[in-house]
Amino acid sequence: MKSRSHRISKNNPLKDVSPAITAGAGGAAPPDDFAQWLRRGEREVFTVTVDMTPVLAERILATNADNRPLRIEGAKRSVRAYADAMRRGEWLLNGEAIIISRSGALNDGQHRLNAVIRSGTTVPMMLAFGLDRDSRHTVDQGAARTPGNILSMYGEKNANSLATAISFVWLYEGNRVAGSYPSPEEMMDVLDANPAIREALNSTDKLSRQFQLSKGYIAGAAHICARSKQTMLDSFVHSLTTGIGIDSDRDPVFVLRKRFMGHLAQTRRGTRMSALEQAAVFIKAFNAFRSGRSSGVLRWPHFEGELFPRLD
Repeated sequence: MKSRSHRISKNNPLKDVSPAITAGAGGAAPPDDFAQWLRRGEREVFTVTVDMTPVLAERILATNADNRPLRIEGAKRSVRAYADAMRRGEWLLNGEAIIISRSGALNDGQHRLNAVIRSGTTVPMMLAFGLDRDSRHTVDQGAARTPGNILSMYGEKNANSLATAISFVWLYEGNRVAGSYPSPEEMMDVLDANPAIREALNSTDKLSRQFQLSKGYIAGAAHICARSKQTMLDSFVHSLTTGIGIDSDRDPVFVLRKRFMGHLAQTRRGTRMSALEQAAVFIKAFNAFRSGRSSGVLRWPHFEGELFPRLD
């Protein structure tokens, strides 16, 4: 595995080689610069790099007309998601410009600009001027990078499953609501703090494939359980995979294995246990196995309000 000492982060930011516009006394670009850029944009296409302040963002948003509805909430590409990243110091200049048309109207960037205002921060941004107004219908057409794509860019193997395992650990450790997702920086921070997630993915691969389980969620649950005692987890996973060492139908390994067999049968019929429930019953069974308790039916009726199980 290559070292990630070069990884972009708030402590190791991407260096911007283009000169930024000098900020004015109030932290915003000089008031006449924007007007000059608008006039220049009537004649040519060009870009500038600025320190985007709430004041400048408000001024640009004043040109916003006939744009799509603003998406305030959401895990990705929403005002809240962008604003949260800005507050955490994760915002980076990545070449995606705020686009202002030849007529002076905002073509693209309203979510990022509103996030600057919401966060109250100043961040670097590129502004592109002089584009056709009709070109706004062609922006944001590319495929967004998935968490797996990002991990692949850093040379990680089994990137999609690894990203899922990291997301599960992030949810579990933060007591977060299912459906939330870590930012790229949060994802890399979790991996840096929990490098053994990679080994958990390898050690549970056969189990996940055998019962058609979520590789990421099972690996994430196994990583959490390994914090108590790795050798005991190894024995648990081995018996669960092979059926060896099970001595009664009340053995938690037997009960979980039966549950996973039922899941496999349901999968073939087009129904299946959710990935989150797979992780939940894995942790429940390991808790019983570790303490020597017998087990009854293993399930996680989250719809009945039961909290997600924690490692005992």
